[in-house]
Amino acid sequence: MKYRTMKYFLLILISLSFVCILSAEIRYDKKENAVIVAGYPEEAPATLQDILNADQKNGWGKIRFEQKTQTYFLNCNLWIGAPKYANSYFQIGTERNLHETLVIKGSIWVIAPKESPERSDGRFSFMNSLTLGSAENHNIKGTIKFDCSYNGEHALCIGTRLLKARSKPEIRGRLCVYNSKITALTQDMKHRWSGRYKKHSYGCYASELHIENSEISYFTDKIFYGIYTGNWPVTMPARTRNLFNMQPRKLFTMKNSVFANGGRVIEKTAQYIENCTFRNINIPVTGNNLALKAINCSFEGNNRNWSFGGYNSLGALFIDCNIKNSAKPDIIKNNKFHSPVCRIMKTLVLKVEDHGGNPVKNAIVTVSCPKYPDAVHRGAMTTNEQGLTGEDRVSNSILITTELYKISKTNNKVQKFNDFEYHINVVFQDKTQKSVLKTLPPFKNPVIIKLK
Repeated sequence: MKYRTMKYFLLILISLSFVCILSAEIRYDKKENAVIVAGYPEEAPATLQDILNADQKNGWGKIRFEQKTQTYFLNCNLWIGAPKYANSYFQIGTERNLHETLVIKGSIWVIAPKESPERSDGRFSFMNSLTLGSAENHNIKGTIKFDCSYNGEHALCIGTRLLKARSKPEIRGRLCVYNSKITALTQDMKHRWSGRYKKHSYGCYASELHIENSEISYFTDKIFYGIYTGNWPVTMPARTRNLFNMQPRKLFTMKNSVFANGGRVIEKTAQYIENCTFRNINIPVTGNNLALKAINCSFEGNNRNWSFGGYNSLGALFIDCNIKNSAKPDIIKNNKFHSPVCRIMKTLVLKVEDHGGNPVKNAIVTVSCPKYPDAVHRGAMTTNEQGLTGEDRVSNSILITTELYKISKTNNKVQKFNDFEYHINVVFQDKTQKSVLKTLPPFKNPVIIKLK
């Protein structure tokens, strides 16, 4: 009896596995001119080779492969997901083909999957997903090139939000770009891809998004509208929030990436970005309720670097960022809830030495700005064995303001402040050393303080 029960159990497992294999499908919808990929699980995602195999088997004539360059040319739309399937995962760049390129003369839509409960890792149980590259293996890279005849002809769309009045967005779907690239086939400003597909609104209505060590370029508009990458501690009341408290979201990351030759990137709500470059962008940072924390980012050759304010905006905090002048003036708007400011800060690393040039350990260092008391963050440190104060700009360093932009109370125009003077006080045993540091001209770390 026990043997027979085990036998039936194994047969059921085999049957279920067989059903799972059969449940995945790749088909061509002539009316939508779209290849639809659906039913592929996370552990065995569909690939470009799978589409090629299905095309050759069914004679659609929609895709071809160039072996020499590992490039697939798809002459129609690509939809990931379908209503009757719980999961649909698609992968570009694999262990078999480390560097894969998709040139697509059409749009890509990661369709919002069915609603489902969250898993223990915070993700939804049902998911439709597009991944380029790999978070674990940096040698795996994927590239998407949109073949557009004019600006906005083809698009990348995640989730769903229709343009009709009061349409509720379906914020479900996943986009992961690791060590990869999404761009236009023709690299100029007249053939850029879009964030808007068919009757959808602009934006990215994803429930998970990762842009890491990648390039996103030659796009027209609000490709990431609708997502937010920053958050505050759960226990922190809204009225006490400030930009220093902001933390990165686990399921939304933008870091170590380049955004170039595009429209808008960071739009509205809480945003946390690290080590990103924004080059030749119309407005990289914008939104009437924006709260931005940018760390070690670069802004180069943009039309405007930022335009924010209005309803409930906390403003922007730039830490150790390289910000070049924009073609047009940057904009900050006032609101009745806050007076948003744009604060540019730099890590200050101090090195305390004795009269012989030797590092002094356990010296107590305090930094203050009498004229602007809120210009310093984490202004007290103790030196380490090398005589240095902390160097971790995120959690363990002295941060000082080098530039501040805010609204004038008299004429409602943006004012710039850069006349910061910092008082440095060093105490070691029975010795006290006082110094003054001005932010103009710019200083270089470490700033050496010699005890007399």
